[in-house]
Amino acid sequence: MTDTALPIAAPANGLVRAGRLFIIFMGPSLGGLAPLGLALDQTALAAHFGGDSNGLAQAGTIFTAPSLAIILGAPFGGYLAERFGYRLTLLIALLAYSMAGCAGLVIDGYYPLLVSRLVLGLAAGAVMAVYLALASAYYQGMARSKVLGFAVACSSLVGALALALGGRLVDLGGWRAPFSMYLIGFVTLGVAWATVHGPFHARARVARTRASRGLLRPDGPVRVIAQLWPIYLVLLIISIGTFMPSAGGPFLLRANGIPSATDQGAILSAGSTPAIFTAAAYGFVRRWFSDWALFILVPAAMGLGLAAAVPLHDVVPLIATFVVIGLGTGFKAPAAASVVIAEAPPNVRAAAAGLSFSCIFLGQFLGPPVIRALTGPFGIHGAFLAVSATLVAVALTIALSGIGKEKTKSEVTA
Repeated sequence: MTDTALPIAAPANGLVRAGRLFIIFMGPSLGGLAPLGLALDQTALAAHFGGDSNGLAQAGTIFTAPSLAIILGAPFGGYLAERFGYRLTLLIALLAYSMAGCAGLVIDGYYPLLVSRLVLGLAAGAVMAVYLALASAYYQGMARSKVLGFAVACSSLVGALALALGGRLVDLGGWRAPFSMYLIGFVTLGVAWATVHGPFHARARVARTRASRGLLRPDGPVRVIAQLWPIYLVLLIISIGTFMPSAGGPFLLRANGIPSATDQGAILSAGSTPAIFTAAAYGFVRRWFSDWALFILVPAAMGLGLAAAVPLHDVVPLIATFVVIGLGTGFKAPAAASVVIAEAPPNVRAAAAGLSFSCIFLGQFLGPPVIRALTGPFGIHGAFLAVSATLVAVALTIALSGIGKEKTKSEVTA
């Protein structure tokens, strides 16, 4: 696929550039905050809903609702961005995100809260789709890779802060207090209103006119996005594998003779920490490797790390294996984003980006039931080996078939 030459935005001053960076960094952060903001509020919410098993189920549903809504909101938001413009879609999505996120400060009742959380997820998906399109519009080559890597690292830090702050807010203000974290959406909205400008809509319309007027024609938007299905399938499988350490790790460690929850937490957290640094280093690593090569590294590192953990019984070597897994996990989001951006033409870039987030969140949703299904017949060790073999097979498939290779290779020196 070849990008069509299109008008570019005029140079911006330092404050505007800083504001745009803030918006791009907050894109994945707001997406992650959508569910994580209430992670430590679940017990308080359950107590608010009666404290029985029904209350626990309602609290859990309110917690997970945004993740499910993002699956729909990301591609739909991407479509709206291509149809009505990046700026307008982003501003409306941020306004909806902020109002729905903070709704728990004033509303009550299970169904009103559930609706607000679903709206929050839909808006978060749209924000995430537009942030990738903006990164593509404002940055190219290694500069874009650096920005995407820092954005993913920022989202990890925001997630960690949300978990730390969420518990403190519950202790101080009860179940309503964590909803105040979503006020950051209004700050992001203000910055976006002041700094996100450019002929994005015009560029998309020019590309759409040059490409095709028919959605389903061979060169139409739907057919073009459909050609990216191998990338989306890889994202789905990798996202399922990403949940293996958190969902299956404690059971594997217990089976390997490490029953202490403290030791288990230290081992599993060892995989989360390097992911922050590898994501931040993505743009620098790309000086020597293409996005395609790093896309291969992600499932390879995850798969080999999972397999290596199966026979180990000591804390130190287990920490080393989960660090290897974390290295792959850290590269996942920026590598996937770079591949999708490079492969998708400008007129469908936001929609293609949104669909990639759908695959990632769908994989996260499917991860735990897939692990349970594998553990039943094969045991926890067999489940780890099955997921490991699948990830290694995915890495080999990417390498042999060249999924995402042509564009990303050509961009490595951009």
